[in-house]
Amino acid sequence: MYVDLANIHIDETGIYVTFYDEEWIQVTELHKDEKGFSVVMNKDKWASILWKCPGCGFENKFWKRTCENCGYRPRH
Repeated sequence: MYVDLANIHIDETGIYVTFYDEEWIQVTELHKDEKGFSVVMNKDKWASILWKCPGCGFENKFWKRTCENCGYRPRH
């Protein structure tokens, strides 16, 4: 998954990313190519992270790009 540079934090303890302004999650690898920065997704590890749809309030799994309830799609 590609990550905005503003959602990446690197310090002496490791590399961290955040999605939808949730908690910072440590990742083991950060990749860069012509499209930008990306991290390898592990749905089992991050399955509990949710984003709340501003349209209907439904809580969606973080890897879902569209609200499963109303079809809202966040802009990135």
